[in-house]
Amino acid sequence: MATPFVTGPAHMFVGTTRVTNGVPQGAGVVFYLGTSEGSPDIDIKPVYEPVYNDLSGSTPFDLSYMGEEAYITADLTRWNEAVYAAIQARPRHSLAGGGNIRGTVGPLDIGTLVTTEGWGICLWMMFPYFLKPVYQAQGMPPGYRFLSTAFEGPDKVKPGTRYSKRHVMFHAVRVYSPQTGAQILYDGNFAGVTTSLIN
Repeated sequence: MATPFVTGPAHMFVGTTRVTNGVPQGAGVVFYLGTSEGSPDIDIKPVYEPVYNDLSGSTPFDLSYMGEEAYITADLTRWNEAVYAAIQARPRHSLAGGGNIRGTVGPLDIGTLVTTEGWGICLWMMFPYFLKPVYQAQGMPPGYRFLSTAFEGPDKVKPGTRYSKRHVMFHAVRVYSPQTGAQILYDGNFAGVTTSLIN
């Protein structure tokens, strides 16, 4: 049955995802990032490559599906500064013990393969109203888990005498599972991520 939905404030968590034999498991280490001024934007973008042929002139004859990626953006007005600093320490963020500090690029960092080398940031967007019985009955998901994201920029820092903001952008890519051949961009797995982590 069609119904309106209200997700509630989108709580953002970041951390690591355990991968066993190429299969993403539940949460590893999870940290609460915060909430944004308004609702965050989750843009899941399918990618198509145009196939050209003289029969169709200068427009594509067909479209070849090449997968999908996602961009998640938000203007944080309530955030955990220690967690924010950790994810800014690119590419070997300190969430996973990388040891980098923000603003400094290490001698072996240029060319780092974020997902392949295990430095992707797992991002959970939790919709707390999924616990309401009316929404559970309609199958509203608890939110999204993006298995591997890069914390992209630009990082917009808005200081001043008014409340401060941090503009954040995550670029999510697929994680390849050699066991199944699947490439997973996101799912609804919130194992290990609970409202008790919100601070």
